[in-house]
Amino acid sequence: MQRNVDSAQAVVSLLVDSCFFACGLRKGDGRTSVQESKTKWRTRGDDRAGDTGVLGRRPLVRNIMFLFSSQGLAYLVPLLTIPYLMRSLGTVGFGGYSLAMAVSGYLQIPMEYGFALSGTREVARNRDDNDALLDLFWSVTWTKIAIGLASVVVLAVVVLVVPSLRAQAGLMALAGLGAAVSAFFPTWLLQGLEKMKDLARLSILTRLLNAGFIFLMVHSPQHLWRLLVWAILINLATTTHAHILAFQGKTWLVVPP
Repeated sequence: MQRNVDSAQAVVSLLVDSCFFACGLRKGDGRTSVQESKTKWRTRGDDRAGDTGVLGRRPLVRNIMFLFSSQGLAYLVPLLTIPYLMRSLGTVGFGGYSLAMAVSGYLQIPMEYGFALSGTREVARNRDDNDALLDLFWSVTWTKIAIGLASVVVLAVVVLVVPSLRAQAGLMALAGLGAAVSAFFPTWLLQGLEKMKDLARLSILTRLLNAGFIFLMVHSPQHLWRLLVWAILINLATTTHAHILAFQGKTWLVVPP
């Protein structure tokens, strides 16, 4: 019986150690108490946030709230804009818009190449190493460029081979350009640097600007091209601003090696 109790206590102790290790805490030689670990976590949150209150002491909670607000708006805006677009663009126009969005989404899949996971992890690991961040940034950038060029070639071949897509060559060109701009948005970099607030703000701003443009400037099927060009321009602007925010306070942005 005593052996079972000892085993249970060992399992609980192991779980507690694992939880604090996952939170980035170091327990030294294993004899640090739970209260001391909580104190370290609270101090760590205060140092990194520099604020007061619950959100200031808990960067993780704050980042989660930012991401939840951004994701919630991502679900809300389409509920308002899609019915309006269906009525304004008509069946043919909305079909073309849906085709362009679908092609753009498919092209972004190889361009992303899992950087949202692997890139974020490596940035978080090397956030204080300027040389490592420099190598990582340009490695990801050049990889995306190479994959993007290959994707454009594949799209061009498909458009030439498929007659129905050949008739929509201009639409496919805008879809490819939009995919390239969206794929270079540095989500992985902002997440790795824990700039969730900037990431959420940019996402919310983009969706609100797109929604406002749709309601103000899209009123007929002829405005489909206007909508696609606007989407590319606003994504280009936010992508550029996102890089500026990511590099703010950093000295490692130089020409590629």
